[in-house]
Amino acid sequence: MARTGAKAWITRQLPPGLERSLYVWIASALFLAVCWIWQPLPGVIWKTRGPGLALYVSRTGVRRRPDPRRRAASSASGSWRA
Repeated sequence: MARTGAKAWITRQLPPGLERSLYVWIASALFLAVCWIWQPLPGVIWKTRGPGLALYVSRTGVRRRPDPRRRAASSASGSWRA
């Protein structure tokens, strides 16, 4: 819990083993509430003409630059993939 007062109150009310479960339950309930009351923004934020970006991504895929740290750590196994 981010607030020490709330955490102290919860630990006084509940056994220590239930603290994490309560946190997950509250976070999940808040996430569902945000999804339920979500309102779209008015207007257009992003607009493209034609298939442009979608066609490019479908043809070439989205490629990441390989991380040299991962490569050195996993090259011993011989199964490195970007």
